[in-house]
Amino acid sequence: MKTSRIPFILLSVLAIFLCSAPFFACGGGGGSGGGSHHGDDDTVVDDDTVVDDDSVDDDTVDDDLDDDVDDDTIIDDDVDDDVDDDTVVDDDTTPDDDTVVDDDTSQCWNLEATCNSSITGNTSGFENRFSGYGCQLWNETGPEIVYRLVLDEDSSLNVQLNSAGFHANAFLLTDCENSASCLLGTQGDLAFDYLPAGTYYLFVDGFNGEAGAFDYSISCAPASPPAPELIQSATYPYGNGGHPYFVTDSGGFAHVLYLKDSRHINYATNMNGSWETTTILSSPHQMLAPALAIEETKKGIVLHVVYTDFNWWKIYYATNKSGSWVTKDTGAFAYQNGGEALAIDSSGNVYLALSARSPIPPNYMIQFGVYNGSSWSFEMVTDIQAGKDSDYLTLGIFEAAGKAVAAHLTWHEFSGNGHLFLRYATNKSGSWVVGDVISSGDQDHIYPNIVVDGNGVPHIVARFNWPTMGLTGVEYFTRNGGSWIGEDVTAGDGDVALALDSGNAPHLMYMFDDSSLYAYHGPAGWLEQIIFLGSPDQVWGFGPNIYWNGGVIQATNYVRNPSSNQYDLYYYQFPAGSR
Repeated sequence: MKTSRIPFILLSVLAIFLCSAPFFACGGGGGSGGGSHHGDDDTVVDDDTVVDDDSVDDDTVDDDLDDDVDDDTIIDDDVDDDVDDDTVVDDDTTPDDDTVVDDDTSQCWNLEATCNSSITGNTSGFENRFSGYGCQLWNETGPEIVYRLVLDEDSSLNVQLNSAGFHANAFLLTDCENSASCLLGTQGDLAFDYLPAGTYYLFVDGFNGEAGAFDYSISCAPASPPAPELIQSATYPYGNGGHPYFVTDSGGFAHVLYLKDSRHINYATNMNGSWETTTILSSPHQMLAPALAIEETKKGIVLHVVYTDFNWWKIYYATNKSGSWVTKDTGAFAYQNGGEALAIDSSGNVYLALSARSPIPPNYMIQFGVYNGSSWSFEMVTDIQAGKDSDYLTLGIFEAAGKAVAAHLTWHEFSGNGHLFLRYATNKSGSWVVGDVISSGDQDHIYPNIVVDGNGVPHIVARFNWPTMGLTGVEYFTRNGGSWIGEDVTAGDGDVALALDSGNAPHLMYMFDDSSLYAYHGPAGWLEQIIFLGSPDQVWGFGPNIYWNGGVIQATNYVRNPSSNQYDLYYYQFPAGSR
């Protein structure tokens, strides 16, 4: 810097000497010579040089006695300095504070948020970074404000919507530059029972282009991860007919049926305070798709089991009602693994629904059977058209005083055009009525689950795939008169299970992005919680089952270890959401 300033100093002194001579004129009024950013008037003739005999004009008063031209609006009293002080020099090396500057050009968030505080703002005028999120299916084309939230310890988190002047939605992400990192999105409150310590990003976004003011409260508290209870490690691989079957009794105790391996069926219960597992059935052939119903008697819990034997795809029924296990051939043949469901009424009558086939020639159908205590009788619900097949059938029953038990069935059916649609059948009227829950030409609806409420109304959840849009999610249906009403719940990419509470409100367990999630229908719409976050060592959510029991959710899940491809069966419970 010193070598570049010396010539400038010499030139400045020479210019001052020349400009002080009476025969030399330096610059003109308003010319281009050496003016400051604020318009230094000293570039005009300084008449004080002939009036003020002080060679250095260091006063700030007007010495111009003849009042010819008063150029002293700014007095140049520094003739010997190397830099003209009358030229405004910004010596602040930082950006001008009057301009809002993001001093971190790589920053993808707008503001900090902290636990146990409120955030208020207005999204109007902000950028629309994401038009959608991986954890939801909504059109989020409004602008958003992004808050960074740092959790210093493992915590619970609740983001409560107090008010909003628009359709505000909140999303929690682990990476503010990747919409696929979304953990959860909601139209109302955002709740987590447990989050590991780390940095998260809260997006306040607007549905369908909307923007406006909002007010949220953020509350956190130290939390420990849920403590799932291991029922069985290294079970038969899920997807090979190994879906667990889970029911609860009136005391809230759990009863779980599952494949220990391809030739053994295990039963587990926590009735005695800890998990006890027993191999109850074995076969020389491969066993698939076991289903369970329990009967509560004065002597204790009686188990009723059906399963598919890979030898000719026969359906077998077994019970320990006599005190020891008795197995019988039902006379029915299964079409697909996962295609049978079991239920029992208050009188001990056992009902079986299955995706069936006749052995020769192979005709496919949905069948419904009743066991009278000694033998099975079956009737055809509907046939399956040529070029189609059916799978993943579930069953619900309803008992009304003075009326026959009404059965409600749902399953997904493969159509001839390569898509799957959702079917429903009931014998409520005395004969079977069959129809579509939903049939869309470019969407698949799979893995349905049905529950019948205390008023005899069926509720169904299913996963949908929309290949042309690249979307996959969870959809909920309920019957209103003679038609079905559907709601998109959330994103999901695995099985989904359904339970109803005492007010007939739905509660769901499902899998998304290697995690196990729970959703319920709150006062402002669907609310979600992540129960277990997936990790490289644990993939949660396979084969979910769920029960609502007096404000407590009871659930089972398979957890897969990707490195060993081992499936472990877990049970867990947590407080249920409510309206």
